[in-house]
Amino acid sequence: MKKHFLYYCFIFSGIAAHAQSSSYLYIESSTKNPFYITIDSNRYQRHFNSLQIVPKLLEGPMMVSIQLQNQTTESYHFYLNMPAAAHRSFLLEKNQENDWVLFDLERNYSLHANNEQEDQLLFINAQRLQSK
Repeated sequence: MKKHFLYYCFIFSGIAAHAQSSSYLYIESSTKNPFYITIDSNRYQRHFNSLQIVPKLLEGPMMVSIQLQNQTTESYHFYLNMPAAAHRSFLLEKNQENDWVLFDLERNYSLHANNEQEDQLLFINAQRLQSK
């Protein structure tokens, strides 16, 4: 009986650890403009809401496209790396140069939209390494 109990405890702890292996992304707009997020052709939208929480993301590099609800023709692309079983929190805002940035609330730095070639190269190289 004791052997079966330990076996089931081991199985349930493995299930609990597996359930915690995904991450989530939190983005809030400082301007309170509603926006949409697209990640890997999946579109996340909450109408008339200036924050988004995207659950169940896998660890690794990803491109996040943000489109403001009042600007349907332009998207802003950000390259970021998701940690395993954790979260990333950002504030979508305009910087002093009037460019859109994602300000990392935990690490205190900004990711710039659309113009970071170095970030794009790192993202592409990381994707290639993961596919091997």
